[in-house]
Amino acid sequence: MTDKKIQSFVEKNSNRIQLEDHIPLKFPLALTIEPTSKCNFSCRFCPNGDKELQKQLGVKPDDMSLGLYKKIINDLSESGAYIKSLSLHKDGEPLLNTNLGEMIRIARQSGCFDSITVTTNGSLLEGDRASQLLNSGLTHLRISIESIKDERFKWITQTKYKADRVYENIQKFKVMRDELGLDYPRIYVKMVAFPIVEDELDDFVKKYEAIADDVNIETPMNWNGSGEKNFLEEVDPNGVSSKDEVFGYYENSGESGSKFCCPLPWYSLSITQEGHVGICGVDWNHETIIGDVSNEHLIYEIWNGENMIDFRKMHVENNKHMRASCVNCEFLNSYPDNIDDFVKVNPEKALGKVKYEKNK
Repeated sequence: MTDKKIQSFVEKNSNRIQLEDHIPLKFPLALTIEPTSKCNFSCRFCPNGDKELQKQLGVKPDDMSLGLYKKIINDLSESGAYIKSLSLHKDGEPLLNTNLGEMIRIARQSGCFDSITVTTNGSLLEGDRASQLLNSGLTHLRISIESIKDERFKWITQTKYKADRVYENIQKFKVMRDELGLDYPRIYVKMVAFPIVEDELDDFVKKYEAIADDVNIETPMNWNGSGEKNFLEEVDPNGVSSKDEVFGYYENSGESGSKFCCPLPWYSLSITQEGHVGICGVDWNHETIIGDVSNEHLIYEIWNGENMIDFRKMHVENNKHMRASCVNCEFLNSYPDNIDDFVKVNPEKALGKVKYEKNK
């Protein structure tokens, strides 16, 4: 197996603040907006790949409307928000939304964001879609590679796509970017170290280093801990992904480790294509929803609202059993931030609200 360090995009691309020194934050540091819940892959490790499960959850694949998206950005501009990271992706394939380039441009022109990232499977990174990204103001393009072997790629994604189609798309995209003399978007290519692809990792790194700005191997992640389904089961049939490998690389490095209080409610929001606002980007069963941005102000009424305070209180008081997505979740242990001691000593500050001077 490659000796390249296995880590996460969060770890590799963040100059993180000491979170407890800034609580309560006026604005989230990280915002995820889902351009679409539709996907052209049906990956075996992904909730979106289980169509029967999607029906049970009442998920109807669709695009976020441009009107709703503009409302979100207007809320941020109105409140004077400046957010470190905007991620335009969640459960679907963002390139399926034909307005993606316009969405990125709107975000960049708003001046509300330091960086803008799109995560894609790369299969549609061609033609007009590729050109739109190059001229949009996107800072990071993050491409997930499921396998570099055709038959395995088809099996994991449950599609007829060939693995080299993604490689060729990325290669052409980089040539286009470089010919235009652009430094951005930076091209970040990653593969998740599932046991089923462990024999590919060395070759993956060698293959993609020639056409990407950054190549990385990321840790597996089993979504939330609702217990309804083990999404790693098919790509790790023998259960060899240890708890440390899946969730605890920060614990092994001494940076954080197991914690009872999830830090995400203090710096992160995630918005579905319908406008439902939750806390967590891996909340596939929508159990962390605290508002609806279609009829509530994203900052004044949701980020600083009573539902958010109640959600934080649940974590401060270690009552995660109140939410199915949180009760057995170990994903929180994959983040370096640990505010356990802070919330024990400063519960009032941890549950404090921000006073805003609303822009006229």
